[in-house]
Amino acid sequence: MRAEREGQCIVDTSALLALLLKEPGAEVVLDHMRQSSCIITLVNYCEVLTKLFELTFPIDEFDAVFSTLPLTLVEVNREMARFAAALRPSTKHIGLSLGDRFCIACAFYYKGTALTADKCWKSIEVGVPIEFIR
Repeated sequence: MRAEREGQCIVDTSALLALLLKEPGAEVVLDHMRQSSCIITLVNYCEVLTKLFELTFPIDEFDAVFSTLPLTLVEVNREMARFAAALRPSTKHIGLSLGDRFCIACAFYYKGTALTADKCWKSIEVGVPIEFIR
């Protein structure tokens, strides 16, 4: 069963980090957020926080910025988890993280487009549209 929020943009960890860290592709992410309904999974949100802690990025600053973004944080469910797990054998060779696979699973669940900066995704076919920010 698929969800009711069809056609959404699903933001990958790499895309949100590009926006937060003002990396190439940040404007593409912001344009998507301005033009359509965008979501991020709790798994990807955790990956973003993990990277920011590693970079000693001020988490209070992140919280302030995140609260202003037109980005909805969504919980993951059993169907997404099953899809993400099933992706592992066919994507292990390119090193997709758990967050990457949850982003893709979420895009499948919501019939949306995954938005990423991860170029390694170009070498896989996972059954969902993928847009690259750079």
